[in-house]
Amino acid sequence: MFIRSFILLVVAAQPLLGYAETREITNFRTSDVQLETSCIKTKTVDTCVVYRLMKNERKKLISFPFPPSNIAYEDGVFAIAFPCGTECSATYFYKPTNKLGGPFPLVVSYDAGRGIVLGVSGNSLEMYDMFSSGKMKAIESITLDVGNSSIVEAIRDVELKNHTFVIAYTDRRGDIVKINKIVPVHRPDKL
Repeated sequence: MFIRSFILLVVAAQPLLGYAETREITNFRTSDVQLETSCIKTKTVDTCVVYRLMKNERKKLISFPFPPSNIAYEDGVFAIAFPCGTECSATYFYKPTNKLGGPFPLVVSYDAGRGIVLGVSGNSLEMYDMFSSGKMKAIESITLDVGNSSIVEAIRDVELKNHTFVIAYTDRRGDIVKINKIVPVHRPDKL
């Protein structure tokens, strides 16, 4: 689902100063807006900032200690995923109408058209409003029969087909189980 399209614009390193800077700009042909990631690495701190580029304007969206591992664009929405360790990620969603949602931990899929994110929360999958921020409240939960296994380890595949999450996982008996969960229509007037 995630496709990263970018142009490496500048890589400047000044080792005498203990400083390095990198910049990447997306190149999504179907979008009038692009995202720029600018990272500065010093001996003491790493800082990356994601900016929105539109016409001649540059607007700061997100600061994070690492560069994004993936930026995707679908149905007018950017998905910006950052790594943060083992079984850890933080994903933000940005719509050029100045809507920013996240961070969402461990996103396994999303439906940009309906504005719904599917993420791991404890031992269940939760659906969230894509453009919520702060304390996230699940719209719907999906409980998988994984026994004592980690849900992250049990999930084999998650696909989005016709606004339906198709989830394949290994259940507590070791069988591969497939379930379908229709993505709810959630606040379409707000998307």
